[in-house]
Amino acid sequence: MLQISGSVEDIQDKVGSQASTVTTPALHEVVETLEVKMKSYAEATKSAHISFCQEQEIEKANQFARMKNVRISGLPESEKEEVKSVVIKFLTETLDIPNPDLAHAYRIGNKGAQPRVIIVKFVDQAQRDMALANKAILKGQRIWLDPDLTPLQVEARRKELAKVKEAQDAGFVAYLRDSQAIITKRRRQSST
Repeated sequence: MLQISGSVEDIQDKVGSQASTVTTPALHEVVETLEVKMKSYAEATKSAHISFCQEQEIEKANQFARMKNVRISGLPESEKEEVKSVVIKFLTETLDIPNPDLAHAYRIGNKGAQPRVIIVKFVDQAQRDMALANKAILKGQRIWLDPDLTPLQVEARRKELAKVKEAQDAGFVAYLRDSQAIITKRRRQSST
């Protein structure tokens, strides 16, 4: 009986060693493959993070460069106009900005049926802010004055504006301030 149990143990040891030699290389290969994939994913994640950070820095630089700018849409365009003098006249006569100090004023886009948009860069941030504060004067004139936003800011503003519209349709007091939706908890009073 001892011989048989010894033989069984020998057989079990041999089977166990055979099983470990069969599974160990296959398992080792799987582990190595997973390690390579993990390293690849780590490198891709690091690269994506660096790319995202660079895009954020570029966006901040674009926002800073446009900080003193406004866009004027709908201002009539004439042949051989000097855009800067047209804008200065518009700012003084229409928006009541005394002695506007402009670094640049130029039209963008291709000539067409509609007047092209004018990009205006103020020397002084306070004058830009005054022009934006006085833009309510333009209501009904089909001339618009807006801050010069980056494409990402325009998209974010569009989303916030949709929230404002939805809240107003639901009867809430809602408006946009500094590209952020402000929605109050109280409902609008109906005028009827």
